[in-house]
Amino acid sequence: MDPETGCYSYDTLFVYLISYDDFDIDGTLFICENGSTTITVRDEFVSYLWSTGDTTSAITISEEGTYSVTVTLDNGCKGTRNIEVTGIAGFDLVINAPNTMCSGNPVTLSVDGTFEKYY
Repeated sequence: MDPETGCYSYDTLFVYLISYDDFDIDGTLFICENGSTTITVRDEFVSYLWSTGDTTSAITISEEGTYSVTVTLDNGCKGTRNIEVTGIAGFDLVINAPNTMCSGNPVTLSVDGTFEKYY
């Protein structure tokens, strides 16, 4: 209230909470036994903070688990994403071949089991 006029005045202030979650984490979500994988975020943010403590746009991990990254835009807005990386147990591969081979004769090799891909 204005003491001279006895009038009241008011104003309105709008406060918006802005969060940023429009970014992707890329990389292989599986780690083979004794292996590693690299997961990345676009290299366009001011800062990065991974749950591992790393502060780069990419990290290489060798253990399964849930990882998170918080990114910061140049306007100060932050966003956080989580990613689950799953471990895959190793396996024994048995290659079947004849005990003897003769020069000039073809040999057939086979493997026990069924696999999604053969290289």
